[in-house]
Amino acid sequence: MNYNYNKIRYAIAFGHFWIDFYANVLASTMYLLARDLHLSLTRQGILVAVVSFAGSVMQPYLGYLVDKKGKSTHLLFSLLLMGLLTTATGLFQNFYPVLILFTLGALGSALYHPLGSVLTTSISEKKNTAVSFYVTWGNIGYSIAPVILVPVVEALGRKGLLLFSLPMFLALIFLYLSKSHQLPLPHEERKETLPSFRATIKSAFTGLLLLNLIVWGRAWIQVALGNYSIQYFLHQGLSANQSSILLSAYLLAGTAGVVAGGFVSEKHGERFTLLATFLLSGATLIMMFFTPPPFSYLGMLITGFLLNMSFPATIVMGQNLIPENAGMVSGMMMGLAFGLGGMGAMLTGTVADYTSLAFSLKLLVVIPFIISALTLVYFQKISLPKPKIK
Repeated sequence: MNYNYNKIRYAIAFGHFWIDFYANVLASTMYLLARDLHLSLTRQGILVAVVSFAGSVMQPYLGYLVDKKGKSTHLLFSLLLMGLLTTATGLFQNFYPVLILFTLGALGSALYHPLGSVLTTSISEKKNTAVSFYVTWGNIGYSIAPVILVPVVEALGRKGLLLFSLPMFLALIFLYLSKSHQLPLPHEERKETLPSFRATIKSAFTGLLLLNLIVWGRAWIQVALGNYSIQYFLHQGLSANQSSILLSAYLLAGTAGVVAGGFVSEKHGERFTLLATFLLSGATLIMMFFTPPPFSYLGMLITGFLLNMSFPATIVMGQNLIPENAGMVSGMMMGLAFGLGGMGAMLTGTVADYTSLAFSLKLLVVIPFIISALTLVYFQKISLPKPKIK
């Protein structure tokens, strides 16, 4: 069968745009959920943690299943699941239905990310460029979500979320017409059988543990700022629209960081990229929390840029550890880290309940220096011979 690979890449990337747009519905409307459902910061943290677990922590295992027996048709199903259930949360005024819908919808995201990544690389000769293209579209969708969502829900209430189910159907049509659902996955053409999930993890356990701790620390900062920054700036005197614009600017700065990070890591290596960006982000977090506006706003934007500069490097590092499991590693680097970050954000919310949100967020300043130390340990450990999977 003849395929237009360029059209397929654009269709998958466009679907990724909307997957990540929906992934930011929770963070962008958390202040309304807190008001309408009378949620404490602890309960907000629980919501973030559970949804992050479904949408992020499940990604490595779903990625492993993609590597072993996934189907390209699942791409359509995953987008439908994410779009419908996430926008349907606007119909409910009770915590538990909202929690269930967000969680089930997030499973669609957990499947789309590794599957979209594997399909994109399987039809591309320049794999790094293809992955960067795929990731960037998702980052743009995630970044612009607050500035689009907040004015709509401010005007129409949370029921206005239903309007955002419409572009999902456009993305589904684009995916279907591109014939992406007819593409064979690598496992369907592979003769040898992959080792078990447990054996795969065991083969590179130390490296994966250190790398996930590093990415967890980075994601903790990103998830906490993404979910609590609107409330933080509301307390600082900004309006909801002003705070959402600042959040979108922070996320867009992160998107620019992904692009810049790819070039920097290609030229100077992953070790330099991680150490430089983590140490500098520690300084810019201090700038965000301990200087007055507009310097505090600038500190937040630069932090978003710096933290995401390390994103391409950590994906490459993960793929180098287990090259035969592209889907699983993609799920781990793109998903598990943010799930663990959600757990950290829950802790940030709990501390805020007992102290203040400002104090709790200021504690994030120490994390970049901790993960810088872990980065040094990682690059010492990976010089050891990689054990073989039995």
